Amino acid sequence: MTHGILTAVDQRLTRRGRTGIRPFLGWQGVIPANARRMATTAVDLLTRSLVDPQEIFARLDPEEMVKELEPPALDVRNRSSRRCSS
Repeated sequence: MTHGILTAVDQRLTRRGRTGIRPFLGWQGVIPANARRMATTAVDLLTRSLVDPQEIFARLDPEEMVKELEPPALDVRNRSSRRCSS
């Protein structure tokens, strides 16, 4: 669901080109003109009202996290130790 929300926000904030009847009536959209303010509001809304960090962490399976994170963590450790020993 979060991916869908982010896609919708991206689509609303991306400038698509000028629309209307040139040269008198035309616009690029109210949203692109206010993109920074609207993006800030969207992030604040997501992080304060819609997303509960404790709920997200409660859904994570510790064994699955270890399985996914251990290989890249070991790789970084190995590369760092090789760099330090050279």
